[in-house]
Amino acid sequence: TICSGGDPDAFTETTPATGTGITYQWQYSLVGGGGPWTDVSGATSATYDAPGPINQNTYYRREVKASVNGYDCYDYSSFVVVFVNNVTASVVAGDQTLCSTVDPAAFTVVTPATGTVAPTYQWQSSTTGCSGWSPIPGATSATYDPPPTNAQTTYFQVVVTSTLNGESCSAASNCITVISLSKSWNGSISTNWNMPTNWSPAGIPDATNCVIIPNTTNKPIISGTNYNAFAYSLTVLNGGSLVVNSTNSLKVIDLVNVNNGGSLTFEDKSSLVQINNVANSGNMTYKRETTIVTKFDYTY
Repeated sequence: TICSGGDPDAFTETTPATGTGITYQWQYSLVGGGGPWTDVSGATSATYDAPGPINQNTYYRREVKASVNGYDCYDYSSFVVVFVNNVTASVVAGDQTLCSTVDPAAFTVVTPATGTVAPTYQWQSSTTGCSGWSPIPGATSATYDPPPTNAQTTYFQVVVTSTLNGESCSAASNCITVISLSKSWNGSISTNWNMPTNWSPAGIPDATNCVIIPNTTNKPIISGTNYNAFAYSLTVLNGGSLVVNSTNSLKVIDLVNVNNGGSLTFEDKSSLVQINNVANSGNMTYKRETTIVTKFDYTY
């Protein structure tokens, strides 16, 4: 048994033919052991190594001719079968772009996989591109619903396997890309918001990024003078903290979510600017220094 397009092992002889003036001719059939049979050109040895690629079940036998005094006598070996295990990968869909906190939509099957034997499935993922795959534990169905991608663009494929007579043949689907727009603070270098290596993946957030502030040793600070920091959305996790220093602004397109145990502080003369009219969640601290006010005055 071989995979489609494979090259079978050479055939062996268990009992030699006997007779006078013996010659050989190998034959094949694509129908079955009863023929019809076709001579294999040039295959006139006692053994035969069928060349690949072979893409369908093929039957072989050896014709033996003994010649004595001008008389030809024929006999035939038992036939051998090269079984072909065909497997065709699924065509899947599910490319999407989202924040890491959003659960990606389940992938769908455009064209189902096929196999000589009912196929099995193993989904794989990679964070380096459409290569360097690792199996996803438990992801053994024809479809897959991935979890949030943890601020990292992730690639997926499904490997389909058909096993016939102990021969396993596999084929991989097309590659699905789930692009994460998230930037997660790591604070590996300092507290400086404006340092690319303080973020995962590396790079200062812009207005397309969903920014996540987890609990780290170095808490981010938007520092400088009249500096504008950007985010599409902002989530401060439990234990996380963000401080916007005086005269600086944090411009957010969508919502701000400060989880319990997280903190977001705007120092005097700093600002939060939001574009979309959405409801924020959690507590923020604004600090304002002002001169003495009378009972009907207020300050921002």
